[in-house]
Amino acid sequence: MIRLSHVSKSFTRGKERIDAVRDVSLEINDGEIFGVIGFSGAGKSTLVRCINLLERPTSGTVEVGGLELTALSPARLREVRRGMGMIFQHFNLMPSRTVLENVIFPLQYRKIPREQMEQKARGLLRRVDLEGRAAAYPSELSGGQKQRVAIARALATDPKILLCDEATSALDPTTTQEILALLRSLNADLGLTIVVITHEMAVVKSICSRVAVMEQGRLVEQGPVLKVFSSPREKVTRDFVGAASNLSKADLLAASGTLSLRPDERLVRFSYTGPGVSEPLISTITARYGLVMNILFADVELIGDSPIGGTVGILTGPTERVEGAFAYLRERNVRVEVLQECKS
Repeated sequence: MIRLSHVSKSFTRGKERIDAVRDVSLEINDGEIFGVIGFSGAGKSTLVRCINLLERPTSGTVEVGGLELTALSPARLREVRRGMGMIFQHFNLMPSRTVLENVIFPLQYRKIPREQMEQKARGLLRRVDLEGRAAAYPSELSGGQKQRVAIARALATDPKILLCDEATSALDPTTTQEILALLRSLNADLGLTIVVITHEMAVVKSICSRVAVMEQGRLVEQGPVLKVFSSPREKVTRDFVGAASNLSKADLLAASGTLSLRPDERLVRFSYTGPGVSEPLISTITARYGLVMNILFADVELIGDSPIGGTVGILTGPTERVEGAFAYLRERNVRVEVLQECKS
């Protein structure tokens, strides 16, 4: 549905050149929910605006539905853009217009009878559970309700693609989950291709099938969400994973120098996905290899339908037995890290 080929976008501020997006190539499949994640300043918002050419790339090509947008005339581009809805962090509603009028707005320059526009807008408000607030003004709504209005407005032109630029960043955790559930249902019911731009790993884990990680304008890692977050290759991805997990406390503990280990003690972190989460791995290695494991932290969560988890603790025992235990765990696709140790 979407193909970016070597897309770059630069800005000039005074005499300074800012490379916001650098040579990004990626493909987003028809009907999938695709995430783009990165810390502030990574270039992800500029990238999503290049998809619908709100920002025209300095170089590279953008294809949507087989059409190369960067080669279209302005009139044809405006026509194609109608197939791409967009929602933003701060909703961008018109405060002087009612909820109904906000949803109607994208339709009013088309040759559609007023009655038909209202009928469609009310149907969309029904779709986002706001049928009873048609006469309200944005100032009378909660943040979650405002975003639902923005989603209804984005759907007014029957788009095939929905671009979400930090759409949940201004919302509390409960409301965020409600909006994500709505986006999932729109994806399932309407077949929408949804691109989610966010700095929140929890959002990507909750809703996306694949993810791209950006840093300093570059796409540094991409793939299925479970694979990227269970086996991160790049430091920025590991930082995202660590920030959202109790297991990151182990790095702080090791770096603090406050942990005093006795001979044959090691501070270890075991990370596993899928079946390994439910196996009694710790019990098995301590019994089979005669080791002692003092568990400090543990964490298990779901990404899609797959569990991912880990355990941090102090493992005590002779080196040869510990190495045997490590080999046993690695055979079962467990990632083993020794963060600190004291050898006898």
